[in-house]
Amino acid sequence: MFYAPLCRLVQAHDEKPVLIGDCHLAITNPLRLPEFIKNWQNAGTVISDYEIRIVETDDDVDRWFGELFAHGSQPIIDPICDRLGNLLTGYALVDQSTVKDPWD
Repeated sequence: MFYAPLCRLVQAHDEKPVLIGDCHLAITNPLRLPEFIKNWQNAGTVISDYEIRIVETDDDVDRWFGELFAHGSQPIIDPICDRLGNLLTGYALVDQSTVKDPWD
């Protein structure tokens, strides 16, 4: 599988991730960033001064997601939310090692 590069957002002043709820954001197309930012703000996520970080290789993506899963965090790719913050489109990833039946 090839899934890199991905973009992630961090707060410019401290490098902490920009989150929706407890989910770490990843986007596949930085040209769609204005659309995503507007949607996330309409859903109540405060996004002010941010920077984009590129996750360049599949190994880097695997490492990043592995670190998130190890800390109980969840990545979410290309999320579009309703006004209540519920995911309408996008991909919420889960650590399959914690799922009994991955087909449920």
